[in-house]
Amino acid sequence: MRAELQNIPEAWPGEPTWFWHGEQILALVEQYKPVNCVELGSWKGGSAIATARVIGKWGGKITCVDVWGSVPVPYGCNHSVTVDEFVRNVTGAGVFNVRAIQSRTDDAAREWRGGPIDYLYVDADHSYEGCKSDLELWWPHIRIGGLIAGDDYDDPRFGVTAAWDEFEKKYAQVFEHKATPGTNPECTRLVWGIKR
Repeated sequence: MRAELQNIPEAWPGEPTWFWHGEQILALVEQYKPVNCVELGSWKGGSAIATARVIGKWGGKITCVDVWGSVPVPYGCNHSVTVDEFVRNVTGAGVFNVRAIQSRTDDAAREWRGGPIDYLYVDADHSYEGCKSDLELWWPHIRIGGLIAGDDYDDPRFGVTAAWDEFEKKYAQVFEHKATPGTNPECTRLVWGIKR
């Protein structure tokens, strides 16, 4: 396991992380060397911490957008994590190139003034409507040649697959859909691509 993936918050006791694709994503980040990064859906901060550790090597920063319990979410895990807990986790990990925005992702996209994005990680609302909205609203902020990625592709519990597939066709993009070694390839695939 990469050093950047160690000592990050547990998803729950006995489950070290939900950042299933960490090895793959960090390899992509190292390959493309993004500086201005955005993560949609950060929860306890595991993926943000690992990503920040890598991009910090070349001066990169990551902005994390999450509701952190400020509004109900229709799916998934216990979202009682607060923004204060997220910040404690990040700073406790010794990572200081992370900015937190407590907001719905659609609202944050409409208010975005952070400049062109080099890397966008989509991991917030997993409903079809929510994922589609995130892709549509954040896409204009990604620079040409920027990296975009998301998880839970092919997971039948969510609408992620349909949202990504439709988006890919609509914008004539060619994305990779890769299974992560050691996970169930039927429901935990990584989707990623470069904006053309």
